[in-house]
Amino acid sequence: MVNLYDRNLNYKGCMSCFACKVKGGRKGVCLFKDDLQSIMEKAYELGKKLVTDSMIETF
Repeated sequence: MVNLYDRNLNYKGCMSCFACKVKGGRKGVCLFKDDLQSIMEKAYELGKKLVTDSMIETF
């Protein structure tokens, strides 16, 4: 678990630049690099694993 308030992370909220939605770009990936990028990548990978594991359990 990551507690964003206990760590000295350098991050800001969404800048609404829509770079994450540009055709040909990496959809859903922020263009601005900050300390949250590695945390978001880990959360994404964990989400994929949870979905995959739940699909396996249903069969």
